[in-house]
Amino acid sequence: MIGRIASRTTAMNSLANLQASQVRSDRIQQQMTSGKAYVKLSDDPVAANDALRFRSEIAVNEQYGRNISDGQRWLSVQEGSLGSVTNSLHAARDALVQANNAAVSNPAARGALAAQLRSIRDDLLAQANTQHEGHPVFGGTTTAGTAVAATFSGTTGTYTITGDEGAVTRRVAPGHDVRVNATATEVFGGAGGAPTVFQQLDALADAVESGDTTAVGAGLATIDAARDRVLSVRGALGARVNQLEALEQANAVRGDALTGSLDEVEGVDIAKAMIEFRLQDTAYQAALATTAKVIQPTLLDFLR
Repeated sequence: MIGRIASRTTAMNSLANLQASQVRSDRIQQQMTSGKAYVKLSDDPVAANDALRFRSEIAVNEQYGRNISDGQRWLSVQEGSLGSVTNSLHAARDALVQANNAAVSNPAARGALAAQLRSIRDDLLAQANTQHEGHPVFGGTTTAGTAVAATFSGTTGTYTITGDEGAVTRRVAPGHDVRVNATATEVFGGAGGAPTVFQQLDALADAVESGDTTAVGAGLATIDAARDRVLSVRGALGARVNQLEALEQANAVRGDALTGSLDEVEGVDIAKAMIEFRLQDTAYQAALATTAKVIQPTLLDFLR
């Protein structure tokens, strides 16, 4: 026995198929306009979950990148300051060499050299209190506005290290922190009650002014030691600069990889989507034409 298919059933099935075809076309069109493989999380829960994970990792990686950049700025400011400190100490040594020359015996010449040493001391004080974003870079983790405080009585100063020995660090990779600072005692001395370079320059300026050649001669070794201390700190900071540069490159590579993974999960191949859309649109138009022929007018249409 041949079953009868009612006209209503044929019409309903045809309309349902047409609607499903149109939904597929709309979905492809939304993919092309949004640039994403899915519009709603329910379209592809697995891909959506992977995309959320990749976005989270990208955000963390970008934060590491900002931390690296901030650390590089800290190190750059200190390197510039320590370069000036090194030059100042070279100038102090040259002044001591001149003062140690027997030809420099008159008080006026010695006074000029002593004034030069005190001027170098002032320059070093200014460098010691170099700031970055409102924080003294040689002050450790102190909240004070300076790393070294000075008060003067005449030409001689009293110096207090107001900074601490705290390490300023930046998290630059998972579980990896890099120290980006040097402290005032590491650069200018004064640890454990030892004299700072400022005190040493005061004493040397007094020795030059009074013509104490023995103290002036010994002062050459003092300045050399201070210079070597600064060079040692510069070397350590330079190593961290290189470390951050390597980490910056690794961070960029990881960022590109994560972005690529995200694109693979939620990105759309526009060329492929356009071809698929055209094929779907052609199928939809063909379905419309076929449906128009299949659903013929009923007896009721003729009785109207």
